[in-house]
Amino acid sequence: MMFDTDRELLKQILLGEDSSLALKDARFNGNSVSSPNNRSMADELAAMGNSFGGVFVLGVDGKSKMITGILL
Repeated sequence: MMFDTDRELLKQILLGEDSSLALKDARFNGNSVSSPNNRSMADELAAMGNSFGGVFVLGVDGKSKMITGILL
């Protein structure tokens, strides 16, 4: 699943996660990422890679579907 436009991605975010879309909020403790943790992120990416693929969106809260962004 890929998205040709930002609008398509936003529409899918509003529909929520499914087997081919993972939404993860990025949380930081100083300069370090505190959430999602490396292991859970690796497990989810491996599962997508071992199936039909998918899209992993970092910076979106999966429950509220709010775009939280990523600090640079």
